[in-house]
Order: sequence, then structure tokens, then C-alpha cells
Amino acid sequence: MDQILAPAIIPSSPQEKDWVFNQLVSFNRQALGMSPETFSRPLNFHLRSPEGQIIAGINATMLGQSSVYVAILWVDTAQRGQRYGATLLRHVEDVAQAQGAQMIHLDTFDFQAQGFYQKQGYTQYSALENSPTPGHTRYYFCKRLGV
Repeated sequence: MDQILAPAIIPSSPQEKDWVFNQLVSFNRQALGMSPETFSRPLNFHLRSPEGQIIAGINATMLGQSSVYVAILWVDTAQRGQRYGATLLRHVEDVAQAQGAQMIHLDTFDFQAQGFYQKQGYTQYSALENSPTPGHTRYYFCKRLGV
């Protein structure tokens, strides 16, 4: 009798990780009937000091036709309090809205910028306690655009 072998679980290389990611993106695009250009578009921007140093940046993605996900918003510690984060966030909101986005969402940890996002008009819709470690919380926010 033939023995059936179970598949092996193997750590992924960066290329294999990207391949798996691209398979899911391809599936999602097909399910939504979208081209690669309309399914996911980067909205990445940064600010430079007069000396040429990057002092703040935002990495976001327009997902489909109506939503944006902000993955990263960073401001150099020495530059905080000068509205650079608010400026970058508003820029992404404006660019996204001009491209048809109706909402933007993101997440932050309790030791990061929960109050900042609330001041920018974002509404908390969920929280995950004990993340990323016990005693901390990950907060999820969204904002409707053009309302």
C-alpha cells in the first residue's frame, strides 16, 4: 500500500514570502475583478529637512477603489510637535480622496499615537489587548473621507 506523505512546513525565504503574498493578491484581484493598477496603489511620502535628512514619512496603500490603509507614519523624535505627522496624514487623505477613496484605516499601539489619531478625526473601532506584548494594546482606527 502506498504511503501518503504530509506536506512539510518550511521557513520561507524573502522570495517565497513575496510569492505567497502575490498569490493572495492575485486571488483578491480576480475576486474583485480589478487590474493590478487599480487593486493596490502606493501612497508613500516623506519630508526632508533643509539639510536633506528625512525627518518624517508615511507609507500607505490605496486598496481597491475606496479605501486606504496607513501602514506606517513616523516622525523623527526631535521633530515631533511641529505638525509634520498631521501634514503627511492630511496629504495622504487628500490624494486618496482625489482618487476616489471614501475611508482610511490604520492601527497604533498604546505607546505610540492613539491620541494623535483621535485629534486628526479618526474613530477607534476596535482594540486588541495584550498586543504586541502582555500589558499593551493595539488600537484600530478609521476615518470617513469627504463626509
